[in-house]
Amino acid sequence: MTEQEITQYLVKKYQPHAILLHGSRVGNREVTPETDWDLLLIHLTPETVQTEVYAGQLLDASAIPPSETTYRSGLTPIWPLQLLYDDAAGFGQRLVANNQQVYNHGPAVLSAEELTNRRNFLSRLIGRLERRQHDPIPSLIYKANVAQRACRYWCELRQIWPQNEYRVMPLIHQQDADFAALLEALNSSDAVKIARAIYQRLFG
Repeated sequence: MTEQEITQYLVKKYQPHAILLHGSRVGNREVTPETDWDLLLIHLTPETVQTEVYAGQLLDASAIPPSETTYRSGLTPIWPLQLLYDDAAGFGQRLVANNQQVYNHGPAVLSAEELTNRRNFLSRLIGRLERRQHDPIPSLIYKANVAQRACRYWCELRQIWPQNEYRVMPLIHQQDADFAALLEALNSSDAVKIARAIYQRLFG
């Protein structure tokens, strides 16, 4: 199944203004024939666009209206985006340009209030982990929550857009090997001690 075949199918089915590809099939990431197609359509009625299986391929499709000028996952603008189809209105090209500009600019510096909120949130998570550290399932959940928040806050403090942990960990390894080691040691019997060290390294 090729990009052209999928594009032709979606254009015929939905008559969108634009179709864009993102995720693992964009750039130099390794893909297999089973890799999902992460697709964004610009459409007047986004709610009509649905994920489906077509010719044995999972088309993980979502949509936004033409009034949206950026496409984000949470607060993070999605990049890279590959334009597969754009009609005469040019909404797809506009979205690609806007997302690239916002992504390259990076997030704003955290305000004092935002920084305090993040300190307090992580502190509360560590407190919950400490109270439930001997309960296997709750402690596992809190360890994962601490790791997730720690990765996000590490990015924000460096004005890097937060990403999924599996994507940001190579960057953390490259730029902050000691912090990466703490994250990897979190799933241990010393989890509370490690979590406190993570907090200290983030916020001092």
